[in-house]
Amino acid sequence: FALLTLCFLHAVPARAQTDQRTLNTKIADLLARIPAQNAEQNDKSMQVIADLGAPGLEKMATMLAAPGKGDNTALQYALAGFSYYAARPKNAALKTWSASAYVQALKEVADKENKAFIIRQLEIVGNDQAVPALIPYLSDERLCDPAARALVRINTTPAKKALLDAAQKVSGDRRLTLVEALGDTRYSAAAPVIS
Repeated sequence: FALLTLCFLHAVPARAQTDQRTLNTKIADLLARIPAQNAEQNDKSMQVIADLGAPGLEKMATMLAAPGKGDNTALQYALAGFSYYAARPKNAALKTWSASAYVQALKEVADKENKAFIIRQLEIVGNDQAVPALIPYLSDERLCDPAARALVRINTTPAKKALLDAAQKVSGDRRLTLVEALGDTRYSAAAPVIS
């Protein structure tokens, strides 16, 4: 009995220790296993990202390298995979904090291609909290389309109103993009602008 107790006491501290690796190390280890070889490995990788929480997801999104400055393949695969994972009906809490993390990352990323990628993640997990973050991009030539698509997908009254307000302020291709987006939302208040 004493031997069993001694073994148990030595095992408890080992199990109680927390993972002391840095966030960067955890992310690097995760990316080394992306893409997963099967569904089970993929779910484990998505759980690792979930365990990193909003700070980890935000950090991953801000690690995207500008075009020609690095390979984003594994990082984009992990982020997009997690967005779809978080969007599952059983993962409502993940979806909410994922949207917050992407909104924060959007403020920190400078490159427009990476901003477009993050906006596409908001198309998957976005909610009303993402609407104010998307509005400024509706007037940007490069980012109007992804921002409009994200707002169409969010499809709440604030999202529709953001599209309508922007459509009345822009011209050219951006206006066409926004009018089409308004049509996709079937927002009745937009009928005069659409016609």
